[in-house]
Parts: sequence; C-alpha cells; structure tokens
Amino acid sequence: MSILITGADGYIGWPTALRIATQTDERVVLVDNFARREWVESVGSTSAVPITSIDERIDAAEEVHGCANLSFVEADLTDRAAVDRLLSVHEPRVIVH
Repeated sequence: MSILITGADGYIGWPTALRIATQTDERVVLVDNFARREWVESVGSTSAVPITSIDERIDAAEEVHGCANLSFVEADLTDRAAVDRLLSVHEPRVIVH
C-alpha cells in the first residue's frame, strides 16, 4: 500500500509530499508530468523560484528530513493507461490531488 500524490513537482504538491512523508512510514509515490516546467520553458522564461530536479529534491528530503519513503513516477493523469498502471502497481490507499 502507498500514498499517491499528484502534481508533486508543483508549488503546493512538493511541500504537501514532504509533510505527508515525514508523518508516515508508508511509501509516498510522487506523480507529475512536469507540465509546469515545460510551460515556463515554452515561453522562454524561468521560474520565479529556482527548482532543482525531482531526483535532487528527493535526495535532499532524505538527507534533511530523513524521508526514505519517497519515490517518483512521471505520468500524465489524462492518460488512462498510465493511471491504470499507477493504480495497479502502487495500490494506493490514499490519493492526494
């Protein structure tokens, strides 16, 4: 069983993921399609807040907060097959959207 957090690379999703991960020993599966990063890049802009890669963020969460229960899946929730795979592989007991 796991906890699935959608939009986990976002401004609200990432802090939410950290908060949940520090409160449980269950696997916390972060899901995002990186759309925000693509939108910012597509208009030739940069983010107002520097954002490191998801791998660097997960490593930092483990180092700083002791969160060894985070994992990441890149997926688009408008893709039904991707959602079906997420649900069958991770069997979440909770989905935070």
